[in-house]
Amino acid sequence: MSSIQLEKANKAKHFLFVPHGIWGHLRPAINLIPNLLIRSTEALVTILVPVAHHHLASQEFEKHNLHDHNRVKVVYYETKEDGDEKRHAKTNLQGMMVFYNDIVKMLSENYEKILKSEPIHDAYLDKEVSTHLISPNVVSVEVQTTPYKIPMCEEISKKLGKEVKMALWSSVSGNYTAWAVCDLYEGRTYRDRVEKIFQVPEADRTKAYNEQLGENENVVHVPDNAPIYVFEAQPNQPDNFLNIVLGCLPVLPRVTMIHSWPSFLGQGYKKGAADLGIKVLQMGPQLPKSSIHETELVEGALKEFLDKALNETGENSVIYISFGTLLYSANLQQLSILLDVLITLDKRFILALGLASEEIQLMAKKKIDESDGKGIWLNWAPQYPILKHKATGWFLSHGGANSTMEAMRTGTPLLFWPADVDQVWIANQFSRIYKAGYEFLQVPNGPSIGRITYTGVKVHGTEQAIRDEFTDVFGKLDDDFGKELREGIRVLGDRMDNDPFTEEDWKAFVEL
Repeated sequence: MSSIQLEKANKAKHFLFVPHGIWGHLRPAINLIPNLLIRSTEALVTILVPVAHHHLASQEFEKHNLHDHNRVKVVYYETKEDGDEKRHAKTNLQGMMVFYNDIVKMLSENYEKILKSEPIHDAYLDKEVSTHLISPNVVSVEVQTTPYKIPMCEEISKKLGKEVKMALWSSVSGNYTAWAVCDLYEGRTYRDRVEKIFQVPEADRTKAYNEQLGENENVVHVPDNAPIYVFEAQPNQPDNFLNIVLGCLPVLPRVTMIHSWPSFLGQGYKKGAADLGIKVLQMGPQLPKSSIHETELVEGALKEFLDKALNETGENSVIYISFGTLLYSANLQQLSILLDVLITLDKRFILALGLASEEIQLMAKKKIDESDGKGIWLNWAPQYPILKHKATGWFLSHGGANSTMEAMRTGTPLLFWPADVDQVWIANQFSRIYKAGYEFLQVPNGPSIGRITYTGVKVHGTEQAIRDEFTDVFGKLDDDFGKELREGIRVLGDRMDNDPFTEEDWKAFVEL
């Protein structure tokens, strides 16, 4: 190492990012890098990316001129679906586990090499590539891998005599983690309930799960959220993350939690975590600022549909429907009712098919193709340009963190149809505290049906109840009801882009 290189190395701080390979976790991790480089002019970055997402990741890196940046090392590791690079962001739960297992394998095989500044194998280039000349000072590991990766990294760092700060990367909102981690304003904690589930023999787990979570009618008041009954936390499927959360809890006081979520929305969570000795930083949104590149729609059927709607039905008239890249909230009957109501009310709408089953796709395509131009379906949708178009006025969403932040940035009110994890809590916070969206209450499945929510609404779950709710909500979007939601999301968007709490957390991250 030359004297100039040595001088630079002494000033630099090396950040290693190991996010989950699914796009909803990976994309915000990539977008964190330019934000970090702006705030820390001496920062060095290494990020590990699955080769399956090389195409999409490369596009993100190029947006920020990071593809050949001398302070950024991108290393691709082996994860492919059907042997090909992914052209769209969709990944099912089985694919999620492939990504998960490959993260664990990649880090296990290469963490010590990265600490030693030794070359590691790049699966896209199929050759050894160099790493930064100094070892990582901060390592940010995907939160789901916490029980396995944090102890391993700690052990290797200690063996090599390296002082490394460990962080957990999470693209989900702080709301869900507050439920999983913090003491509550009211009600027994999630961790207490999960521990009780795993204390019983495996044959009795289903019963214990329903008693503690699935069918439980106790009230819980999670920081930053309005009170709900426990059964409302999993509206459409059982909790998939019991084991992971329970495995994370003992490790959390030894690391820093990093969320791609606006800090002003999670101050209760941050305080509650601090009371338990857990450091939390919320540094969102990890979204690029608006630009022509980000918002321009290419010529074609989608642009023609939106431009025509703008001319015929005016601004804010189109409803964009997307349930994200991992789960699909609606079942066949529910989505069929939704489309019938929109067509009957003469609403203009865009449906992203995403991960819908083949049966749902066939039904949706037929109804939309016969709707006389009221709707358009897409296998994959360029979400941000759609939301930025003047014709788009509403976002019917699962309520994932990334989609919610895009809605805030574009000022698009949300109509929530949550499925899992943080989506329920985001829907709760935005609809009941900030009046920036509406949560559909007749669409939950399973144990919610027949029960009364904390808001006093009974979940009937029948075709008629679902139809009536859709008809009521879509029928008043242009009235005071809709105006209140539009103003609510506008206020949140302004606060998100001018958030002193987020900047404080950024400063703390840079100084780790």
